[in-house]
Amino acid sequence: MTNELTPHTRHEPAHTTRMDAVVDATTAQRVASGFSANTRRAYAHHLTRYQNWCHSQDRTPYPATPQTLASWVSHLRDEGKAPSTVEVSLSAVRSEHTRLGHPINTEGARLALRDHKRTWAENGGRTKQAAAITPEQLRAMIDQAPAGTLSGIRDRALLTLGFAGMFRRSDLSRLNISDVHLTDEGLEVFLSQSKTDQDAHGHTRRMAYGTRRDTCPVRSTLEWINALASLGIETGALLRGVDRHGKLSGTPGASGSTSQRLSPLSIGRAIQRLAERAGVEGVSGHSLRAGAATTAAKAGVDRSDIAEQGQWHPESTAIERYIRPGQGWDRTASRYLGL
Repeated sequence: MTNELTPHTRHEPAHTTRMDAVVDATTAQRVASGFSANTRRAYAHHLTRYQNWCHSQDRTPYPATPQTLASWVSHLRDEGKAPSTVEVSLSAVRSEHTRLGHPINTEGARLALRDHKRTWAENGGRTKQAAAITPEQLRAMIDQAPAGTLSGIRDRALLTLGFAGMFRRSDLSRLNISDVHLTDEGLEVFLSQSKTDQDAHGHTRRMAYGTRRDTCPVRSTLEWINALASLGIETGALLRGVDRHGKLSGTPGASGSTSQRLSPLSIGRAIQRLAERAGVEGVSGHSLRAGAATTAAKAGVDRSDIAEQGQWHPESTAIERYIRPGQGWDRTASRYLGL
């Protein structure tokens, strides 16, 4: 028997050429587009600040030394940035190194960030969370959306669909009329892509008929779709802008944005506007999603079913921020101590 490798398994000495480290502009753009639009915007902001700081400190941004990365984290801390902001900035720098093909050592930066998190918490720092809207608060907000007006019909659909579907603002913005299907049980809404579905496999969320007419996501959404159909619109974006004169954005005579589709930012502003009118404080664009998860947990819905509806990863710890408040007093151990 011989130990000599066969021609098919023999490993030749590594040989590379100059072109092995080169990508064309189109490929580079496709790699960068693998991130969501929101992530790309956030990363671009942090990378610009990081690069400017490196130049001001006579440091090399790429590839960065462990000392430079740790110093960058320390600099952000001295600026008063929250640990979550520092985390995103460090992720942006690490991602850019990977894209450029540079090695990166973040051990020192991570230790500096850990110390920042500990000190931040000791000094009373807390991670801001969106207020979780209750069904009662949702009804108060719906009351601020005038029935019979185009903007009111749109806002009622936005609120009830967003709450029942546990949608993110970006999810709502992405929906098309063709994504909504009526069944005997309620609505099936197909989402082609989401934050947790970057590979665009797509999934369907189901919204059952509500027991109340004003908060029923099925009736509210169908009323909006019918309103669009009466204007001759049966395809394209589901949620659209309406100007102060009641004209649909993108149609002749409408003022403001020419875009037909409501952006995630516009959806967030609409939610906040209705909350302010209803006197509900602390609301953000994420409050519909948070509120629905908390309400479902309080009603005893299984964690896995909540995760499925909101498309949280089964192992995600983020969902606990919404489930625990809903289960809070029912599951507190102190209730069962016999005191």
